[in-house]
Amino acid sequence: MWLSRLLIAAILALATACSGLAVKPLGSSLSQQDLGVVVADTAGRNGQIYTRNLTRLLGDTSAPKFQLKSSLSSSSTSSVTVRGSTADFKKKSMTAAITLIDTSTGKTVMRDSMSESTTLGTVTSYYAQARSNKHADERISQLLAKRVAIRVQLYLIEMNKQ
Repeated sequence: MWLSRLLIAAILALATACSGLAVKPLGSSLSQQDLGVVVADTAGRNGQIYTRNLTRLLGDTSAPKFQLKSSLSSSSTSSVTVRGSTADFKKKSMTAAITLIDTSTGKTVMRDSMSESTTLGTVTSYYAQARSNKHADERISQLLAKRVAIRVQLYLIEMNKQ
């Protein structure tokens, strides 16, 4: 009986001690350190998804110190060979070429390229193929946005240390 009361008291004490802990996106902490990044729009539907996710991940920027420009390119192959036999798979890949520009000087401070790929099965229905392609493009755009956001944040953290 007294052990259960002690356990409940310990859990309540732990819960109240952690109530002030707030987890924020890394982008918002960077903007508080005057390292805000504004994301330039990227063309196309994939570019819209990429830009929206990247803006969300890098946080709100009321006074940006950097501008991030990106260009997306994608490619696909219709069949993949697995151990000597061909199968009906489609491999899609997308590459983001990024440039981080210091807005005060106009100089390029970082230039990089990242790629992401996925494999999807093909089906006989043309509608299902179109939906599968669209879903793969959207998913790759989101994954690339996450990878680019992490890369930019790591660069800004390292730059801020120096």
